Amino acid sequence: MRPRTAASSAYPAALKQYQPTEADAAESVLGSPLLAQRPGPIFVEFATPGLFLPVSEALNVNLELQTSETFLLGKQHLQQSGRSISVAQPNLVGVGLTERRLPHPDDHISSDNGEYYGSIKPYRHLQADHAADGLGLTMMIAVTSTCCNPKAQARRNAIRQTWIRRASSIRPDAVIKFFLAQPASGEPFADAVRLLKRELLEHNDTVVLRGQEEYARLPSKTFGLLRYAAALPSGWTHLVKTDDDCYVRIDYVEAALAWQRAAESPEPAPGKADTGYIEPSTASFRGEVLPTPRMHKVYLGCLENKGGFRPIRDSQSKWFISEGSMPDSKVPWGHRYLAGWGYVLSRDVVDHVINKLAAFQNDAEAAPRWFQTLQWEDVLVGLLVSDYVDELQSHPGFKTAWRSCTNETAIRHLDVDAPRLFQGLYEQELSGLWANKSIQCSSGSFEPGDYNGWRGWRNTLPEVAFI
Repeated sequence: MRPRTAASSAYPAALKQYQPTEADAAESVLGSPLLAQRPGPIFVEFATPGLFLPVSEALNVNLELQTSETFLLGKQHLQQSGRSISVAQPNLVGVGLTERRLPHPDDHISSDNGEYYGSIKPYRHLQADHAADGLGLTMMIAVTSTCCNPKAQARRNAIRQTWIRRASSIRPDAVIKFFLAQPASGEPFADAVRLLKRELLEHNDTVVLRGQEEYARLPSKTFGLLRYAAALPSGWTHLVKTDDDCYVRIDYVEAALAWQRAAESPEPAPGKADTGYIEPSTASFRGEVLPTPRMHKVYLGCLENKGGFRPIRDSQSKWFISEGSMPDSKVPWGHRYLAGWGYVLSRDVVDHVINKLAAFQNDAEAAPRWFQTLQWEDVLVGLLVSDYVDELQSHPGFKTAWRSCTNETAIRHLDVDAPRLFQGLYEQELSGLWANKSIQCSSGSFEPGDYNGWRGWRNTLPEVAFI
């Protein structure tokens, strides 16, 4: 089998080894396969930007390492791009990020369980004044999903028909991709190939990553996603990493970045000291400057576990970690991290993470005790950024599955309510209702903000993993 590599002039010279044949050229337009109803192979992007393989090859776990993958996994791809970052504090056990809880305009209006109510005006105004060509803010949205079954495919299609459609209209320059791993052992391979081929006939937004699709291998999947993103020759500045059971409002994600900068401003606008917000309609003649999105050292999302990381030793839980697989001596006790279902990283933070990964993988002695044993990708990301990012940025717009969908919601984790609630949320967003008030966004019988009530309801559902 001939290794295929990207041939675009935007890629490093080391990737320009494969010269497309006439047959390849006939099946490609500007480096992307023509996904049309026709005989012959259907291609999917695999592991690295611009590397397209036939679906049956891309889903094969025994596929030989491709040339562009070898280059991507090496240290040189960051060093040649001038983004090399030194690795400091390799043993990070006990090193924790401090939390910066961003000020909320309605902090004084809250229920006993911490849910927020009321109208938040800054979001719409901030988004309207932060055009892409004005601030250089370009988003990449990476959605992790499962390969390749009808349930996961239904989620992806529901997302394409709802919040991705809106995100694409707001941010036509955004890069939006679904990331799948290879089929897990025991899954019918022919069925997986057939399902993905059918999907690719209509959509060219999918990347297959190397490694089997298993819950315990989520770190490998996430790090493959980050490597792909870092190698992408587009000018994205912020990466939104989310899962296929989440609803994303991209303008509110951007507003959270701007709000964060406003909250950090040493001199808030007169009369707006609580929020740092400046009304755009008056800024022009008052000579004030609107807060701009934070562009560097961004680690923004939801601090779901305020007590930090602790292994769950309950064997019935989907998050069970046995003493044998991770003894107490290797646990990064109490380390704070942002929930993995939805967070934002600036490009420099992504580069830092993959550079740390390369250093730890190439020098086992430099790796901390938890590196080989920790299975939770969100905890690992939090640990890997902790010597670079001063503080994690927890924002109230990133909503857990047990909280209400207030009007400032940026990313909502729907969990078991995905994908059936996507369309309803989308319609309420298009109508403008969600911009002005809290809306219903759960089918469960629990009070918003009540984790134990939500957990109890969830654990009664059939065919749902116990937590």
